[in-house]
Amino acid sequence: MRTRQRWERGFSLVELVVVIVVIGILAAVMLRAYADYAERAERAAMERVVSAIRAALHMRVAVLLVRGADEAIVQLADQNPMDWLTDRPHHYAGSFAGTAPTEFVSAPSWYFDSQARELVYRPLRTRHLLTPVNPYHDIRFRIWVDQGELPGGEMLAEPLRGVRRMEFGPVEPYQWTINSH
Repeated sequence: MRTRQRWERGFSLVELVVVIVVIGILAAVMLRAYADYAERAERAAMERVVSAIRAALHMRVAVLLVRGADEAIVQLADQNPMDWLTDRPHHYAGSFAGTAPTEFVSAPSWYFDSQARELVYRPLRTRHLLTPVNPYHDIRFRIWVDQGELPGGEMLAEPLRGVRRMEFGPVEPYQWTINSH
């Protein structure tokens, strides 16, 4: 009979506090895990765009080489690489002269800095991101194309010429310290 009275009475204040604390701890752990997964997803989305641009750069160079338009390869470094993609990321904000203001480019987003000729990614989640020092944690990418004499043609009457360097990469090193798995 005594046990039945206890259940009819409800929870004691101590029991209620213990349940609230346990729920709070679980919620905090879940929120942290969610934030980590969201940051991993943002990193993967950014890297997917970078990979697509690298592939587009290689395709452009290949087409120019096949057409015999070697002199046009150097001009690729001045172009907006987003123009090469069939499907631009939905958060591409466009082209700006210099650093884009936050009222036009909110994180996460891409934009092209037409003055510096750099493609910029402005991340939203930066807890595990080590970037160059700037107010928005912008990660800047550039195209490098270098043509000239190739090694290995020293014994030939006319030296071998071609593309010595073709790269789309970050202007300054950055590191996302959160694992992708």
